[in-house]
Amino acid sequence: MGVEGLLGGSNSTIYILGVAGFFVVVLISLFVIGLYFKQIKSDKGGGQAESGEWDGIKEYRNPIPAGWAISFVLVLIWAIWYWTHGYPLESYSQVGEYNQEKSEWDAKFAAKWENPTKETLVDMGKSVYLTQCSPCHGNTLDGNSGRAADLRKYATPDFAGSEEAIASFALYGTKGEIGEMPSFEAAGTINDKQIQAVAAYITSSK
Repeated sequence: MGVEGLLGGSNSTIYILGVAGFFVVVLISLFVIGLYFKQIKSDKGGGQAESGEWDGIKEYRNPIPAGWAISFVLVLIWAIWYWTHGYPLESYSQVGEYNQEKSEWDAKFAAKWENPTKETLVDMGKSVYLTQCSPCHGNTLDGNSGRAADLRKYATPDFAGSEEAIASFALYGTKGEIGEMPSFEAAGTINDKQIQAVAAYITSSK
């Protein structure tokens, strides 16, 4: 794939201009360097002496060479253009392409799962549960041989085991008769929607 395909029309033009500007500045700089090297060999020097004198040495007030001044200004102009309209702000980059594609896929994913079905919510909750909750509560919600609460019991109607109540336990933590559990809100390991999905999964185990 050529530069046109990678960069697109406008970005390709910017790329070409940037490279061309770079070589123009290099050629002008080389010309000026050669010119002044030649002048150094033939010129005996001169200029207006400064008023001060240090140990019998006077300093000459030599004006800035026109060639150096022109090269300096051209480099500044090119550098400003390069960083504001050329690379890297407006050029193609794999990181920029990845970020754009990721944003597009994230938006599609969010739209697709914005209103998931009950079955889908349960499947998502199971995945989160096995990752975040099973080390303490066990893969089958049985409390892992007494290490933590038996969540099958808390999902029964006798315990008012609604999804809202279970989500509240996970979000804010619990203390007292039903045991002690740290707050996922304080830990920040899973978000509210994931907790709702976990609650849906737990209540589905009735």
